[in-house]
Amino acid sequence: MRFFVSRAAAAISLTSVLLAACTDAPLAPSLQTGISGTRLEADQVVQLVYTQEPEAAITRLPYHGGNITPAVQRMRARWPQLKPYLEEGAVGIGSRGLLSLREPKSADPVLSDLLHRENNDRNALYVASRGDVGHGDDHRDNWTPTTELIFAEAWAAQAPEGWWVQDSYGNWQRKQTPAQAPAPQAAPILPSASQR
Repeated sequence: MRFFVSRAAAAISLTSVLLAACTDAPLAPSLQTGISGTRLEADQVVQLVYTQEPEAAITRLPYHGGNITPAVQRMRARWPQLKPYLEEGAVGIGSRGLLSLREPKSADPVLSDLLHRENNDRNALYVASRGDVGHGDDHRDNWTPTTELIFAEAWAAQAPEGWWVQDSYGNWQRKQTPAQAPAPQAAPILPSASQR
């Protein structure tokens, strides 16, 4: 028993020393898992694509590298070609985070190929992101729909006014700025008891 107590006391002392030594060390950015990690990744990836920040900004992604970096690089390179189609409304952001033709009959082969390559990279990004937040190897848990939904929300939330976004029922809606909340109305002034 005495040996166990001494060993436990030594472990606690060592832990205290190590923690004290770490207080001056710079803290690494906290990585998140699950839904919060996917949201963080989605928000930052979408911002990188939409704003076309310098290439070095990719290294600031929480989960850069692996299959994410090449997919994001190709998406960013392709963005100037895709943006006009989104602005004119020929293409919209689908409910699963992929780009879709709003009028499939009007597709020209160049646009179809562009969308095919973009959606392949988005799918690769979603698979890589799913793995990076701890759900890549779990065969019992299909995290794909959750990842697609979270990325779809980020693409739609950061899209400018006027772009088309598909809801979960497959209906297309043009994005509008949120309506201004009406100004609160003043409460009616009631006569006092002496005035009644």
